[in-house]
Amino acid sequence: MKLTEEEDRQLRELADGLNMTVARFLHETSMAPPSTFTADQERAFRELSMLMIPLRNLANFTNAVARLANTEKRLPAEAAEIYPAYMRLSRELHGILKRINTW
Repeated sequence: MKLTEEEDRQLRELADGLNMTVARFLHETSMAPPSTFTADQERAFRELSMLMIPLRNLANFTNAVARLANTEKRLPAEAAEIYPAYMRLSRELHGILKRINTW
């Protein structure tokens, strides 16, 4: 299938907006059954998915700090970054969940 440059750009923007490759985007949209979710619900689910990356990174960072603390018997200065990061992610998560609970 041939696309114009504009069509290709639009397709890439759509895929990028969902953090997918163009191939994955085409597969998901062509093979998936029609969605019964509203646009707001789909947006909230995407936002929840996007929070997984920083949550995973924070968990990994916390584990690394804990390993260092257990090994060296001291708490590194970087440990002070954990709580503010957790609180920021927690507020984002609660905001999304609050929106979901109003449906």
